[in-house]
Amino acid sequence: VATAPSPPVPAPGPAPAPKHETHEQDNAQLALFFLFDALLIGCAVLHLTMFERFHSVQFTVAVFVLGMIYSVFHIKFEAPQTLNLSFEMWTTIDSHLLLWTLLPPLI
Repeated sequence: VATAPSPPVPAPGPAPAPKHETHEQDNAQLALFFLFDALLIGCAVLHLTMFERFHSVQFTVAVFVLGMIYSVFHIKFEAPQTLNLSFEMWTTIDSHLLLWTLLPPLI
């Protein structure tokens, strides 16, 4: 009578370390670079619009135009690796998370 082969026995020793599922989990803190960069640019634009010379410039329009320039500059030219990863994380972020992250500074 033939018997079924037994399953292989794992080799003794320490278990291998679990691997991370995505690359973003390793560098999750890099997302803060773009967030603080965006908040800093927004504060700078708000400060500049307080001057008499730039008082007629609407804040929302200025931030939108600077955001477009920032995106074109980022795509056209090679950005530093950390800023590049941070920008890529924010371009693929969930829309609700983006709303709840940037809503408090807007209020």
